Amino acid sequence: MQTLLGLVFIGCGAIFVNYIATFKPPANNQIRIIHKSISNPTVKAQHHNINLPKPVKYRKARNNYVDKAVNRLLYRIRHNPNAVQTVISACSYYGAPVDTCLTLWWLESSMGLGGDKGGAGGNLALQAIEKLTHPSNSRRWKRFKVNKRDLLAIANHCGFNAYTVQGSWTGALGPFQFMPATWIKVAIDGNGDNKACPLNLQDSAYGAAKYIRNLQRKSGSWNKAIQAYSGGSSAYMRRSILVRKHFCNIMQKSMQINLSCSAP
Repeated sequence: MQTLLGLVFIGCGAIFVNYIATFKPPANNQIRIIHKSISNPTVKAQHHNINLPKPVKYRKARNNYVDKAVNRLLYRIRHNPNAVQTVISACSYYGAPVDTCLTLWWLESSMGLGGDKGGAGGNLALQAIEKLTHPSNSRRWKRFKVNKRDLLAIANHCGFNAYTVQGSWTGALGPFQFMPATWIKVAIDGNGDNKACPLNLQDSAYGAAKYIRNLQRKSGSWNKAIQAYSGGSSAYMRRSILVRKHFCNIMQKSMQINLSCSAP
């Protein structure tokens, strides 16, 4: 029996070693792409004269999905006001409506705070990308092959372990669930540490605000921009409509200022 268990253990170890061996470290030029993406003036770690949100009471709609979203925002305001302030500051910096950024935060990670858990999903990001990179998956093969390379480069730049970091089933990372290839295009250093990391809430929030604002300029509509952010899902956009007006009302009451909103 012990011999059998030993053989199983050795076999599993060999599989893991072979899995790790299939990945190569990112080329230096790919790492330079990450550094180049943050070579523009760094977003300073400041909150643009926006006060911390204060806890408020809010009468929710009779909708389970909306109730969950509202409860989550109220929880974050009460227990993590600095995190909410970070997202609002990012919106203000790029001129995106506050309810849009908060809604993206909710839809992507249920308002996760970041870290190497990836923000949502609980999948090993590199394994998820590797699965979708298989040549048999012809529709996604080339796109996910690029994401695999970019994830390794981002991990090298940010200093996290590419083999243990968690993300979505597609390998998206952080509170705003950026695919690695997308993050390289919009990477922002939001906290002034000279690194642009999608796992960091400040970096991720500023990157999302920048990205959604650019999508809105191209499409001319916040609804279309939100749909494009998700990769084209109309259901995603409809879910955003359900919660945006509630998020807007909550923040108006919480901060007692007239915030820019996109809610229809």
